Amino acid sequence: MFVPLVLTASALTLAGWLAAGSPAEPAVSAALAVLIIACPCALGLATPAALVVACGRGAQFGIFIKGYQALEASRSVDTIVLDKTGTVTTGAMAVTGVHPAAGTGREELLRRIGGVEDASGHPVAAAVAAARAELGSLPPAGGFRSLPGLGASGVVGGEEVIAGALPGDKVAVIQDLQARGRRVAMAGDGVNDGPALAAAGDKASSVRQDEELSCLG
Repeated sequence: MFVPLVLTASALTLAGWLAAGSPAEPAVSAALAVLIIACPCALGLATPAALVVACGRGAQFGIFIKGYQALEASRSVDTIVLDKTGTVTTGAMAVTGVHPAAGTGREELLRRIGGVEDASGHPVAAAVAAARAELGSLPPAGGFRSLPGLGASGVVGGEEVIAGALPGDKVAVIQDLQARGRRVAMAGDGVNDGPALAAAGDKASSVRQDEELSCLG
């Protein structure tokens, strides 16, 4: 007799709230409250099952839900922040424009940059290396280095552009060239170039006077 009585009480609760002029949502909530209070075990079994099914359905549509608490909390979300690259875009990057500096041709720029990026597996690098379709082939890059979060570097046709170098990085470049027996002149125009200028100058002072070497600053 328990189940029929509980169902009857829940139905009467719903009807009573509606008859009293209450909106449907609170009336249904009151009817469900009767069922939950009378049968708490059913709620304990049904809730985890419902959450598992909801997370599974979300995964089928490409929505990853980390935990059940996140799913339950989603009802109160009023702001959604979206990552752009690969989330609301296709993730297939492409070069849409080439703007060489004065004195550099489009083909030469693509050849040099494409040669460096061809050695990398990054999605952006793959887009730049697509210059192969326009040039036919790309030259090999020597001394290739992948710089996480910064890009890549390499030597194409004998010409080591180093961008975004911090003051300490510039010193390291100067010292590396000197360690390989190179006579290095450094040209700079700011305080951040000071350590590299000093490194080149120190080496310059140790060479013979008949060697042509200057440190420009």
